[in-house]
Amino acid sequence: MDKLEKLSGIGGWLLFFIITLAFITPIGILYYVSSDYYIIDGQFDSGLALISIGFGVWAIIVGIALWRKNPKAVVWAKEFLLSYLIFSIVSIIVGAILGGYSSDPELLAEDSVSLIRAIGYFAIWFSYLNVSKRVKNTFKERKLKIGRISLIIIITLVVSFLLILFFSPYYFETETVAIDTTPKPLTDTLTGGYLQYHEFTDQYAVQNISLHFTSLGGAIDVYMVRSEDEFDKFINGENIDTYQGCYKKNTQSGDINCIVQTGGIIVYNPNNWNITYTLELKY
Repeated sequence: MDKLEKLSGIGGWLLFFIITLAFITPIGILYYVSSDYYIIDGQFDSGLALISIGFGVWAIIVGIALWRKNPKAVVWAKEFLLSYLIFSIVSIIVGAILGGYSSDPELLAEDSVSLIRAIGYFAIWFSYLNVSKRVKNTFKERKLKIGRISLIIIITLVVSFLLILFFSPYYFETETVAIDTTPKPLTDTLTGGYLQYHEFTDQYAVQNISLHFTSLGGAIDVYMVRSEDEFDKFINGENIDTYQGCYKKNTQSGDINCIVQTGGIIVYNPNNWNITYTLELKY
């Protein structure tokens, strides 16, 4: 009877599991959200960040339920572990399909480590909740039903897909729009945090260009660059090679006069509001 009493209640590895849920997991998620982990191609992936924050809140709720010995707490913990594993697998598949890993092998390495960590976390604690005598003596309801498993899988997939679809930068394609040699205004729109590249029509002739730009809805950055490679560098957060002095930053209107040959114009919207901008070239 003494041995049975020792192996019941909150303590041992069960207590450590509760600590990982209520403290370690949320703190780790906050650390990643505040770092550059969720910055993909120079843009903050708010979709994945929101999902991670949701898992952090869920982990705290499950940890408190276990601490308070809620009869269904073990079932909820298993559902959390299963859902987190599914999300980890889905996120790395989405990254591979949408091409983020082909241009950023470091991102693949980071996500692979996260996936391995998620698999290990699931395997260790899911097994523990199934075989632990302390868990068995403390919680009577421990088994996951097939219907609940199916529901958890469906909800995880649907919520993850919707958040990534509407909030992640994967689905916002930048456009390459050639600027006509005639001095006609070009008007376009940009979502906050995104950028577009407008290529010079003539990539061989030296041209003296006078550019007048305006923006409705917020300030923009405008750069005249030597090639489309500079656009890719900008996306990856690298330094870009502009024509000397041929840029203006954080303003709603301005004029740039430059002698150019190859390349084009990068328009960047650094703010959170959607804007409409107009470029008017004179040769």
